[in-house]
Amino acid sequence: MRKLVLILLAISMLIPSAFAVDLSGQGLMRHENKNNSDFTDTVRDDVSFTASRFRLNVKAAPEGAKWDLFFQPQFTKVWGQQVSGSNTSGALNDTTNDIHQAYVNWNILEKLSLKAGRQELAYGDQLVIGSVGWSVQARSFDGARLRSTFFGRFTDMFWTKVKDNDVSAAAIGDDEFYGLYHSHDFGEYLKFLDLYTFNKAYHTGGTAGETSLWTFGTRLKSSFHGFDYRVELTSQTGKGMTKNSTLATKQSGNQADLEFGYSPNFLGMRISLEYLQASKDYDQLYPTGHKFLGFADQFSRRNVRSYVAHLKLAPIDKLLVKVDYHMIERLKDNKPNYNFGGGARGATSTSKKEDVATELDLTVKYTLDKGLFAQVGHSMVTAEGYLKALSTKDSTSWSYVMLVANF
Repeated sequence: MRKLVLILLAISMLIPSAFAVDLSGQGLMRHENKNNSDFTDTVRDDVSFTASRFRLNVKAAPEGAKWDLFFQPQFTKVWGQQVSGSNTSGALNDTTNDIHQAYVNWNILEKLSLKAGRQELAYGDQLVIGSVGWSVQARSFDGARLRSTFFGRFTDMFWTKVKDNDVSAAAIGDDEFYGLYHSHDFGEYLKFLDLYTFNKAYHTGGTAGETSLWTFGTRLKSSFHGFDYRVELTSQTGKGMTKNSTLATKQSGNQADLEFGYSPNFLGMRISLEYLQASKDYDQLYPTGHKFLGFADQFSRRNVRSYVAHLKLAPIDKLLVKVDYHMIERLKDNKPNYNFGGGARGATSTSKKEDVATELDLTVKYTLDKGLFAQVGHSMVTAEGYLKALSTKDSTSWSYVMLVANF
């Protein structure tokens, strides 16, 4: 990996007349502390670690060409973590790099382009599909995306291979995710009107056959005269098929996320209220979930209802302060709450109470220099009703300090 990066750098210096090369990158280091994240003291689960991410972004193309190549090696590491039982710090053993993105982008026409290879996908506010930039690994897909700007802001058609099941042996088929996303600008009061449809097709083999889940949604967003709003509505329908194509199961789900805000001309302030809900069978697909249901990452978008208050302040240059308060409930009290990974938390008969938890998040960001900032955060999650009935601890906390450099 290091040799490859050096070769790319050498090419950019030795033959600048033949190639155009742009370089950028990022260094991120974050220390995190968590305690009692399962809301119980029967098993010690306090966690403390430091992780880092370093990226070099290389964009290269022949002079005057209508295509370019993007290559993004990524080095992620939990400091001091062993790999295959061997030390990787203070030892003669390095950890390996990996590739987060690697694709060719071809401008077929002035308003039509094709991106093929490993790439991030992020749409709208990343409520349904996001790159999860908070994670040191982040998310990317193997596939292709065709983008047109002939009508509206853009129209994307994409196809990705989530899992190839028949690389070395015959299998029933592959797991795929594909879709269509259109974004339009209707002016000041409706800056974003987005429409989308996605399909997640899993070919599980055996008697399970295949599943196909269709997702349809719309997003509206704009800001004007100090006010702003964001609305996103999503519905799903799906089916499971046996090998003889007889209908086995049906699935449906929906979610709604609404936020309304106001920014007075005072201390860089923005205040907003948000409401969200998701049905008991909603599949949250590939979101940047960390943005919506509390920074402590305790809850997923399924059988959930939440009321959120947001406050943002920029009292002085370079300083940003954010406070978020969440009240989280179950939408249906005959179904469980679900943790961040999508697993059911508790039995449905544990409690008929709807209240699950409250969460208070505090974030402080300060710009240290050009492209360099420090950020600290603290989250406190307090069990209520349903979750308290499952727990031996009434609260859990999570905190972090982070340094990020971008160039």
